[in-house]
Amino acid sequence: IGLVVAVLAPHASAAQSVAERPPNLSNTWSATRGVVQFNFTHRFEMSDAPLRKITNTPTFQAATAIVGSLGVGFTYGSNSDLVRAYPNEWEWFARWLPLSQAAGAPLDAAIHAGWNIASESFDAELSVARRFGPLRLLAVGRAFHHAFYRDSARYAVGGGVVLRLTPWLSIAGDYASLIDRLDAERPVWGGGLQLSVPYTPHSMSIHAGNVGTGTLEGASRGTHTRWGFEYTVPITLRRYAPRRSRGGEEA
Repeated sequence: IGLVVAVLAPHASAAQSVAERPPNLSNTWSATRGVVQFNFTHRFEMSDAPLRKITNTPTFQAATAIVGSLGVGFTYGSNSDLVRAYPNEWEWFARWLPLSQAAGAPLDAAIHAGWNIASESFDAELSVARRFGPLRLLAVGRAFHHAFYRDSARYAVGGGVVLRLTPWLSIAGDYASLIDRLDAERPVWGGGLQLSVPYTPHSMSIHAGNVGTGTLEGASRGTHTRWGFEYTVPITLRRYAPRRSRGGEEA
């Protein structure tokens, strides 16, 4: 499978790398025009004895740019526990990156706005990050107008750190919490190894955390420990455009 997806995207500059962020923060990324960014996250948990059943929670994310650094996309969780009896969680979103440290700004900043179909909630996030040599610090603020399908407006904050050890390996961790968290609600945590796959545009995270899906709401309320991975695949569309021969015919 890895060999198949590795063929799909030849341009490393178009990739959204998990080596730049911890497992539960979406980072200050923006999609690239002509590229469909596809991320696949798979997390696993084991029930208590004697059954010890393995349950998996996949999350799929796809996005592309429509103009400049403004992109649109979706996040889909096929085994979500965000809303009772509603396992198929969709979040349709738009993202805009107004500030970029690489372009000379003092920091990276991104605005994310989306509609969560499961909770019927308009959700938003402001994320900022700044690099200090091999160290990158991240912070987020989130707002939900109908959180978890049963609450009125709620808010969450979080932060994370990424330490690059080698050009292709980083360690990362994050922590987030609802501001008005109830006693029965847990804060969010995550940590893992973040890898840039050498000589490819792909990246991979091997991590542990206590959330299920990767939507804004899914990554703002902790549940129980899960182990998993994330793999990123930038798909360059022009690779599949028909090529014309010198005589003008399609090759």
